[in-house]
Amino acid sequence: MARDTGIRKASLQAKSVRDTMTKSEFIIFRINRQIREKKQRQSTRPAYR
Repeated sequence: MARDTGIRKASLQAKSVRDTMTKSEFIIFRINRQIREKKQRQSTRPAYR
C-alpha cells in the first residue's frame, strides 16, 4: 500500500516536471540525452570505419 502511493507520487512529480517544461524545452532535453548516449557508446566501443 505504501509502495503504491510512493510510485504514484513519483509519477506525479515526473508529470509536473514535464508540465513546467515547455514542449520545445522537453524536445531539446530529449535530443540532448540521445546525443549524450551516442557519445558514450562511441567512447566505449571502437569506431567502425
